[in-house]
Amino acid sequence: MCTDQNKTHTFASSQKATFKLLVSLLLVLGVFAGAFALNRPPSALAARNLSCELTWNVISNPSLGSQSFSLDAVDGIAANDAWAVGYVQSATYKQSLIVYWDGSAWQTIPSPSVPGCDTFLSEISIVAANDMWAYGSDLMHWDGVQWDIVASPSGAYGMTVLGTNDVWLINDSTAEHWDGVKWTAVTAPSVDPWGSQVMAVNSGDGLWALQRVGGLLGLEMVLMHWTGTEWNTVSDTTLSYPVNDGALGVYQMRIFAPDDIWATGTHWGTMWRNGVVLHWDGSAWDESLLSSGKDSAGVYGLVGVASNDLWAFTTATSYGQVYNFLQHWDGAQWGVESTPGADTATLHRIAPVAADDIWILGTLANAPFLLHGTLPCAVSPAQPILAKPANKAVVNARPKLDWQDVLSAHVYEVEVTRNRTNGHVVVYTRVYQSKYKFAFALAKGKSFFWHVRACNNAGCGEWSKVRRFTVRQ
Repeated sequence: MCTDQNKTHTFASSQKATFKLLVSLLLVLGVFAGAFALNRPPSALAARNLSCELTWNVISNPSLGSQSFSLDAVDGIAANDAWAVGYVQSATYKQSLIVYWDGSAWQTIPSPSVPGCDTFLSEISIVAANDMWAYGSDLMHWDGVQWDIVASPSGAYGMTVLGTNDVWLINDSTAEHWDGVKWTAVTAPSVDPWGSQVMAVNSGDGLWALQRVGGLLGLEMVLMHWTGTEWNTVSDTTLSYPVNDGALGVYQMRIFAPDDIWATGTHWGTMWRNGVVLHWDGSAWDESLLSSGKDSAGVYGLVGVASNDLWAFTTATSYGQVYNFLQHWDGAQWGVESTPGADTATLHRIAPVAADDIWILGTLANAPFLLHGTLPCAVSPAQPILAKPANKAVVNARPKLDWQDVLSAHVYEVEVTRNRTNGHVVVYTRVYQSKYKFAFALAKGKSFFWHVRACNNAGCGEWSKVRRFTVRQ
């Protein structure tokens, strides 16, 4: 058996709730299968500082001697603090690979996978420096000291992490949710055999599904939301692409709010294909083609830290040559981002740590290919101004913390303690919106103190003023 039960952790109900999602793409091949597209959390924060452009650097590969290896996912905390996962290939089996980037070189970190078994990792999600998750043949958690295998349902091929006690594992028919105590299954809505389906999880709005139905050439889009007990149809819309003018495949969905949802895929006919980007504004789908000027096989890897700062890949062919294009949406239009190796490397994963800190993962000459983009003009953000709850307010057991958006911030750090200074830390987390909702109930009748600071790739600003609230009896 290739699972070491001695390495299994069971986590207590809550220590550090956070809301950071891994963007994970699960492709649908044509219109013949369903898949789930997974998200990093959306952001109400400002997009990139337009006073300068991203600077891209090719990052050297980890040094593993003569061993053949693959890197399949990357995520980071800062420009000098990133992780990548994949596998090392021996003569007889694959072994999970975990490497750490300190800003100048990669270090190999021991994996808890059982030696002699075929193991791999294809996803990684960083919540905090001492709270990371990786998934592949096993589900693993990093506690700041070591990686350990966590008992989990089998058969999943994708992961979404909303927090230590809020983890999703996905397969074609089921989304399994970990609440810190147990796994609970949510059955996906049924879809017709010739349709396609994607699902996505959003930290504030829960689980969503988008179906393309109506037969092989159907253009009917059904948007559904999981209420916690059932699937509720939000919209049922027929797109305006010409009937019988080609099939539509939907690959991925990205949620920023119930009225700000993006989807990507391919619209193709007998002799042509075009990448498709759809946007839901709460009442209708905006239909557009994202074309590179060549025959486009589709739009993949849609990620972003804000709805006006999105990234995606367009894979295209011209006279038999395959091309990869890194596309960027600035809130008004899509444009091709020029990067080193774009004409020769195959790009397949985008990981935006922040608007000014972007990792790109691909392959070149049968080896991993890594790009890192940063903004040289970034400056640390200002001190946040707290909004709700008011100081000394009495709140319910799961209060929502709100503060004003901070210009040029890309992530916020939230700290909640039992005492004003040097108190027991109840929550220390990073969130991508100017709000935080507790994922667990606080003790009734107890008082708590909280403050927030804003961060970007240039560093973190000053902590806000401290406020106190008391949980209602």
